[in-house]
Amino acid sequence: MSRHRFLMLGASIVGVGMLPFAQRSYAYAESYVTPLNYAPRKGFDDSNHTAVLRSMFTDKRLKPPYHFLLPPCPNREGWMVVMGSSFETFPVKSNWTLSGETLADGSLDHTSSLYRRGQVLEEQKMFQNVDITLGNDNIMFSSVYVKGQKHDWATLNGGYFDIDKVATFVRIRQDPAVASDQWNSNLKFVGCVVRDWPGISCDFHQLDNFVVRDNLVTSSHRGSLIFRFGARLGNVHSNHVLDGGDDCIAFNGNTDAFYQRYPDRVPPKAQNVHVWSNVLSEKQAQDIPEPPEGRKRTGNSPLAVRGGENIHIGRSRDGIVLGNEVLYTTDGYTDVDGVYHPEQPAVEVRDMRGQTARNIVVENLIVKQTKAGALVVPSAGVTGGVYDSVCDLYTGSSGPWQFAPDPKRFQRSGLAHRRSPGFRALR
Repeated sequence: MSRHRFLMLGASIVGVGMLPFAQRSYAYAESYVTPLNYAPRKGFDDSNHTAVLRSMFTDKRLKPPYHFLLPPCPNREGWMVVMGSSFETFPVKSNWTLSGETLADGSLDHTSSLYRRGQVLEEQKMFQNVDITLGNDNIMFSSVYVKGQKHDWATLNGGYFDIDKVATFVRIRQDPAVASDQWNSNLKFVGCVVRDWPGISCDFHQLDNFVVRDNLVTSSHRGSLIFRFGARLGNVHSNHVLDGGDDCIAFNGNTDAFYQRYPDRVPPKAQNVHVWSNVLSEKQAQDIPEPPEGRKRTGNSPLAVRGGENIHIGRSRDGIVLGNEVLYTTDGYTDVDGVYHPEQPAVEVRDMRGQTARNIVVENLIVKQTKAGALVVPSAGVTGGVYDSVCDLYTGSSGPWQFAPDPKRFQRSGLAHRRSPGFRALR
């Protein structure tokens, strides 16, 4: 049997225990690579999962396209990733795919999950793209199950969670110094589950031609699906983003750090994006208390556009306009220090920090419950309109539809407090 045939035979054997380590990892170089290819000779336990995963993601013998698969972990819980002061971000490159396992019914196999453990440190990322100057293309996360375990960290931290110590699950970014010239193209984040992430679940910068769909993101402590500094030619649809601790879906370039570093620059804004068939909600109060001396935060909007052009919140298909649904929003509260943290609207559209919002169209929006408003447009220059939308329960005092622009700039029609016959937002 030739050496090539022998290597490929080894690739078909679970655990490939008969192969030496070097051959075991190389055998998968042209197909899916799994952590099992990098298992120590004596087997491996939860304590060395992080090192095994790092060996896999940084193996220089592998050539693009990179295909990584997370099979069921032998511990039947998931692949343990210990993050803390010694953790180094897993690198993401061009032509790179990470996939998880699915069960017979199509649901994700939780035993193939990435199970986060350890400290939460500010600005730490589990995954980030390598080239933040020229950008990375053709990146995909598919059917990946992530357990953020934020409550475990709070227990270890005296029961508190400092919201300014922001960890991130995946960050695809771009150096702001060249952000107007280079893009991260053809990103796909599809069919993933991210639970209880202790910070921002997904932080996407400078995307071109992207798809974010069919994901379940629950109880992120900060933002869930955040698009910064440009996001063009994209579709964000069929996601369930529930009990967010900050924006659920947001398009913005209003990051303070950017303007502190580049006070005279305005970064690119979102353009030509369709957002439809998403179900969203904000947790109505933070589920983990902040330290008494720490900054307090109520949350933001389930859906926010802070600067953008040709953003369509709702999309026509087969003669039906598919909209978005917001289940509930943050109602606001008075903290123990006596400071009132105001309620937040379901959908917010505004100009901000030099980024204008133009031709922002909202159709067939359902808001089940809100105190701050179903759609709030506080900037008079915003153009576009809202059509055939409904707020089922409004508990505030100003009305669910609040618009600073005049009707000629931002049109409105078919707004109601109950659904009309034939109204259909989701399919």
